[in-house]
Amino acid sequence: MAHHGNFDLVCERLRALQSSGSLPANVGRHAEGLLRRLETPVRIAFVGASDGRSGEMINDILGAPVVPVAPGKPPLELRFSETDSTRATRPDGKVEDLSDVPDQFGNDILFLSLARSVPLLKRTCFLDVGVGGSEADMRMALKWVSSRADIFVWCSRDFGDAEQRIWRGVDERLTDHAFLALWGDSRQGRASQIRNGLDRAFLDVIPVDLDADQGAKDLGLARLSDGLGRHAELGRQADSDSALLFLKKYETTFEVPDEVVSLAPSPETDHASVRVPDTVDEPSEDTSSPVRNAEIAALCQEAAALVRERARLLLGDNTSGEGVTGPDVMSHCRETIELLTELLDSQTSVAEGDLAELSDVLMEADELLVLMEIEGEGCPEMDGICLMLQIRRELDTRAAA
Repeated sequence: MAHHGNFDLVCERLRALQSSGSLPANVGRHAEGLLRRLETPVRIAFVGASDGRSGEMINDILGAPVVPVAPGKPPLELRFSETDSTRATRPDGKVEDLSDVPDQFGNDILFLSLARSVPLLKRTCFLDVGVGGSEADMRMALKWVSSRADIFVWCSRDFGDAEQRIWRGVDERLTDHAFLALWGDSRQGRASQIRNGLDRAFLDVIPVDLDADQGAKDLGLARLSDGLGRHAELGRQADSDSALLFLKKYETTFEVPDEVVSLAPSPETDHASVRVPDTVDEPSEDTSSPVRNAEIAALCQEAAALVRERARLLLGDNTSGEGVTGPDVMSHCRETIELLTELLDSQTSVAEGDLAELSDVLMEADELLVLMEIEGEGCPEMDGICLMLQIRRELDTRAAA
């Protein structure tokens, strides 16, 4: 959603290098892929009951009533365009331009595509998919959006047994990028139960108040908006890091920002493009412990500092001016992961659940490192440094949470 200050410059220089014709064919294809990932909007799918309430959440994020909230609306795509348009796909496959969004929906529209000149849509597009109440319908909808979105929001009133069965078997491709939004009178209690009973199926379980008085500011909707913005930024930042390192390798006149060379703390993320209320109502239930939060924040700060120090050591060991080699970086990355694991193992006051989440991050990084070494493709030094950048940003994000 948001993007850091170097983003447009990175795209511009990468586009110029890719179109120059001076790159070898395989390197040019790599540059083309990087540019495509950078310029493609983040896709967020809202999936839930066909009562139209998921559209209310999208409208809250956009800060305007863009998405229709009528019950029974067909699957809907919302994207950016300088010129507003509304297109309907009919049952016979024909696409028809509409003068406006219908007030009511029947069976004569299978898919609705909205293009609107809303600034946030330049970096983000939305899918809004309503599903029937059967387990088969929910599975089919989830399968349909899984290849069409990068981030997923499952919208539910009570997250019943059928929904729980579905999400217990969902692939990590979805659970690593999924949020659960709950509404209804018992949303606070249900959110706590789901967090405890459905281990790590979602990045966050967020109770939202969709029935608040008009103009009221809801903590849950603000939290959802902010969470989506942060997660989208993490993915876009990783792509930007890869592009910066690519430019450093293949375009000698490009000046790489200090944050990539030294792994110094990243600039403060600009979340202005995701609307978050200035003030929110106090939560009705406090599910966090200040002591616990302070302990995990201190651990993440210490771990992030270790990654930065290891980066300085890697650069300091390279005094010949020839540049570090792929094997040097891979070995250094593995040692860094081992040191971080030892740091976690030495903790006695941090909650086991928090340690387990951090351990999972390191285990996934180690597995990815093994895959990089086995495949032996691409640019090992670039891939290894990007991996360390992602670990450090994950630690910084958790420390600031």
